Amino acid sequence: MTISIFRGLILGVWALTVLYVVVALASQRYLPPELSNYLDSVASTEVTVFRWAIFAITAFLFFVLIIATVGLYKFKRWGRTLFLWTNVGSLAILPAHGISIELGFVTAVQYLGVLVEGGLLFAMYLPPIGPLFDEQSQGIENDRS
Repeated sequence: MTISIFRGLILGVWALTVLYVVVALASQRYLPPELSNYLDSVASTEVTVFRWAIFAITAFLFFVLIIATVGLYKFKRWGRTLFLWTNVGSLAILPAHGISIELGFVTAVQYLGVLVEGGLLFAMYLPPIGPLFDEQSQGIENDRS
């Protein structure tokens, strides 16, 4: 894998994230009425402290993920570490989000994003990409492609 492919995967994660949000919002009107009614009833319930805490943790992890991907793009060791632990934290908090109702295409876009993130996690610790994070910490320029 080359540096340009690795950086392309990082940009791909964000492109798929934006696509996921757009498709998820746009496709809600195509849900069956029973599911739409259920989602409306859930949205109209009072928000608990637990739900606010989950929202705050998720927002924090999203913010840290933005910082981590900038670090990955620049081959900073802290970016690699942040990216790993942000993904672990996101996985740990996922069950607390509750039921997820979305169309199959939306889920497919989400799964594709997860696959790309998995590829990044794999590549950032193995040669030829992994050593670039160590070189960067020693001040070696890595503009190789």
